[in-house]
Amino acid sequence: MSYEILYGEVRKALKEVIPSEDEFYLEKPLLEEHGDVATTIAFKLAKKIKKNPLEIANEIYSKLIQIKEKYPLIKEIKVINGYINFYVNEKLFTKLVIEEILSKRKEYGKINLGNGKKVLIEHTNTNPNKAIHIGHSRNTCLGDSLSRILKFVNYNVYTLNYIDDTGSQMADIILGFTKLGFPLESQIRFDKYCGDHIYVKVNELYETNKELLVEKQKIIKEIDSQSTEIAEFTRNIARKVLYYQLQTCLRLGAYFDLINWESDIVRFNLLKRTLQILDEKRIITKETEEENKGCIVIKSKLIKGHEKETDQVIIRSDGSSTYLAKDIAYAFWKLGIIKDEFKYKFNKEYPIPCYETDIEGNEDIKFGGADLAISVIDVRQTRLQDVIKSIISLVGGEEMAKRYIHYKYELVALSNKAAKELGYHTESKIVHMSGRKGIYFNTDDVLDKLKEKIKQIVKKNNPEKDEKWVEEISEKVAVSALRYALLKLDNDKVLVFDFDETLRLEGDSGVYVLYSYVRTKGILRKVREFKIGNYEEYIPNDMEVKIIKKLAWFTEAVKIAAQNLQPQIIIIYIRDLCDLFNSYYEKYPVINSEEPARSFRIILVECVSQVLENAMNLVGMTPVEYL
Repeated sequence: MSYEILYGEVRKALKEVIPSEDEFYLEKPLLEEHGDVATTIAFKLAKKIKKNPLEIANEIYSKLIQIKEKYPLIKEIKVINGYINFYVNEKLFTKLVIEEILSKRKEYGKINLGNGKKVLIEHTNTNPNKAIHIGHSRNTCLGDSLSRILKFVNYNVYTLNYIDDTGSQMADIILGFTKLGFPLESQIRFDKYCGDHIYVKVNELYETNKELLVEKQKIIKEIDSQSTEIAEFTRNIARKVLYYQLQTCLRLGAYFDLINWESDIVRFNLLKRTLQILDEKRIITKETEEENKGCIVIKSKLIKGHEKETDQVIIRSDGSSTYLAKDIAYAFWKLGIIKDEFKYKFNKEYPIPCYETDIEGNEDIKFGGADLAISVIDVRQTRLQDVIKSIISLVGGEEMAKRYIHYKYELVALSNKAAKELGYHTESKIVHMSGRKGIYFNTDDVLDKLKEKIKQIVKKNNPEKDEKWVEEISEKVAVSALRYALLKLDNDKVLVFDFDETLRLEGDSGVYVLYSYVRTKGILRKVREFKIGNYEEYIPNDMEVKIIKKLAWFTEAVKIAAQNLQPQIIIIYIRDLCDLFNSYYEKYPVINSEEPARSFRIILVECVSQVLENAMNLVGMTPVEYL
């Protein structure tokens, strides 16, 4: 049972005594002694009728006391500093919460916030010239968790992976293959070969051979045309890199519905149509003098909050398009400003089978035209995203612009110790990544190191288990531990990854959460043959009531996480529930307690286990029964 049921009963009681009011703001008090629900209605009425809010609150209280018996979930009512505070009937509340969890199981916590509205979530978007590193993985885990949460509250969610196969970094790789003699085959995994070797080496060569930059520009223009052999070669290289990137995403537990190829923005004339709209709206201008002569630009004076900055080039003087031009077209497609002209095919050969845009596609499906478009992109792209949002506003109005969300997050760095464990030695306390300098830490390498450390613990604790079992458990724990580590901080904070912190057995870590869940499963395995008595005869103690209230709060946590697009709310909820449960387990026996306490406590452990599982699934953690 969610708190919304209790809120509903409180609202009905308030409406009965104040029929003139239609809305009652309710909140959960910060202090436990102030009850379970509080309303500010007295302050609202005080402004209307110019009367002391405490006096109004006492008058409302007097009326509520007279009808309280009609509302069995309300045990007590108090006036505290002008607030009217309600205390729940804990025995009835406990019964209802347990019944709902055990009847709904995996469905517990689901609510209908979305009403089936269409949401596009774009995440990962790693350039197809490298392996996915741990910074990209923060993006992947955020986007995937948002998708899981919004689906859980009845949004019709499609996840997109936008593949930039036409940009500057792709030109670096193609230059390496076509002009510098890098072989197409390598013993190294292809995404790592392109990123760790070719990309880094080509950028080093630019420093000593500036003519290579001229060759690079030629390649960029050829790719952009989408009508040459180089363009086709680039798409094939990008597809090969993407295959391995998707393997990493699959390992992280992330999935996609659609791969959008940036080159198809040009192929399917979305860019052409977008430029026509911008021209019709007089948003773009062709420069005839100074440094941008011959370029098509968006004047900075049109961009809200960036009026005094430099103008934005969208078409260069040589006719090639910038990232921004194609990103605007992509945003227009998402929101339905331009018609969905893409063709789609389903590619079952990818590690994550999904649709992709393709000139030969014939699937009867359309993805564009969403009610809400969320783009998970790091803070470095804030200015460009602001430009896109401003352009949407100029074309479709403020309301349409509100439907486009730049979901930004800070970067990921490594602690000095973590970097050393991955083979990079430096005196810096925190190591920031740089692709061009070759300083980055691939996600698979991080997961492999985590897994190696976890395997030692799993083997020690489970000597009777075979290697395959140990391998499977260690992989699940490694992925869950990494996802938790990448999600637990607020998005506006730089995340410093550390192996020891990630693998802590106590406190704020994924391993601690899994350990808590394993503890619930261990208890439940031991009581499989027990006959459950009438647990409703038992009167829960204070700590058990706290746990019941926390279980009931899960639906509210889901609601807040969905409304605010904050997976961290679920992470905090999971951690707090684990803390409560572990404190309880250390203080009160379950199996060795007397009836009816034993039956109640077994049921309580089952409820905790189920809610933990539901919550972990929302952030992509995989529950394991042994550790």
